[in-house]
Amino acid sequence: MSEIVSTEFSDIPRYKASNPFKYDNLTIAHRKKEIEAAIKDYPSVPPHTIEMAWDLIQNNQEDIDEIINTGRWEKAPKKERPVGGTLKSIVIE
Repeated sequence: MSEIVSTEFSDIPRYKASNPFKYDNLTIAHRKKEIEAAIKDYPSVPPHTIEMAWDLIQNNQEDIDEIINTGRWEKAPKKERPVGGTLKSIVIE
């Protein structure tokens, strides 16, 4: 019969959430609140996708502001790509 080893609960390591972007506690609280609100507003979008979008916007805000302020998003693409068309034949060998 194996011997049962008793341990104190304080000896058991607790789960620690990862924080790869090094957010402070205030930013983590804002993130949690805004993601919960977005999940309610967009129930068909997976929560993980909302979290990734929030992190993307949070970490690239300067680039986003620069794009908006310079009007880069309003410019036409450099090269027009043809759309549509008909596939006449395919040869598979």
